[in-house]
Amino acid sequence: MLTQTQLIERGWTKTLITRFLGVPDATRTNPHYRSGPTIKLFSLERIERVESTPECKTALDKIAAKRPTKKAKAMEVATRRKEDELARVELLEIRVPVMSRDQLRLRAIESYNTLHFERGEVSRSATGSTDESFLCRIEANFLRHYGTDYHMWLEDLYNKVGCREAYTRLKARIMEAIGAVYPHLRNEVARKEPLS
Repeated sequence: MLTQTQLIERGWTKTLITRFLGVPDATRTNPHYRSGPTIKLFSLERIERVESTPECKTALDKIAAKRPTKKAKAMEVATRRKEDELARVELLEIRVPVMSRDQLRLRAIESYNTLHFERGEVSRSATGSTDESFLCRIEANFLRHYGTDYHMWLEDLYNKVGCREAYTRLKARIMEAIGAVYPHLRNEVARKEPLS
């Protein structure tokens, strides 16, 4: 016995199921939702018999012939949307706040410590004497999260076609902008992925 879903995976449509098979051979209670619609079951033997008739075969062949075209069109639309998102990311005006190196370091340390304190990770804290490479990483991270519209742009990209590629490009553009304003962070920005 095959369900309606399995028939559709086999190449049928709901219209063809109604037209050629009509009433199901059996039904059963929906295992996921008791109050949901019953599951229609169709005998494989009957399905194969109907599929061998010229009329059904022609109808199934027409459906099968349309599928690659629909898939190609869907891929074309997805590609265009992805390119549009990437183009939008390229047009964003990324401004990085300018402050003294000492001020940046203090604000980055404070932000890092506050974040981990709020998470209950009191043992994870930074000071001015923490490893220089790590301090550069949290400075770049601070600038990305709090010095740009990064989170607003992320929200805008969420669940859109091409969001992963657009996110990667957005992050790279922001890091490039940070490196341009703060030369001491260039090596760190280029060498390491910043902390999230």
